[in-house]
Amino acid sequence: MDVLALAAQIDRLAQLHRGAAEKALQATGVGAPAAGMLWRLAQLPDARGGMSELAHLLGCDPSYVTLLARELERAGLVSRDADEQDRRRRVLRLSTAGEAAAREVGIAVRAASPLSSLSVVDAADLGRRLAALVVTAEP
Repeated sequence: MDVLALAAQIDRLAQLHRGAAEKALQATGVGAPAAGMLWRLAQLPDARGGMSELAHLLGCDPSYVTLLARELERAGLVSRDADEQDRRRRVLRLSTAGEAAAREVGIAVRAASPLSSLSVVDAADLGRRLAALVVTAEP
């Protein structure tokens, strides 16, 4: 298969996944951008991360992370604290309610995603192949 045709299929699958995720998220009451940040935070050690680290993971501007952090903080899903090593740096940490919301979001998105139709073996294989491509492509 041609590389451009393959890239188009990957892009279309990502669009389908995002569309299904957005529909599933409507039931949770958490918007897609905030859900993305909750999910990313839940993946980090101790469910905490710096603002610039989250911006990199989400592929967005740090000012947008600040906006999302305020929204999640008002909802009681995260706390924003000074880093223990560098008091000038702010880190986000999931609250107990944030951990529960991240689990709820994960369940809803997994159930709705077209990727959920893959067998466990096929999902693991695809995951390994995509991870290898990402490692070789990242600067």
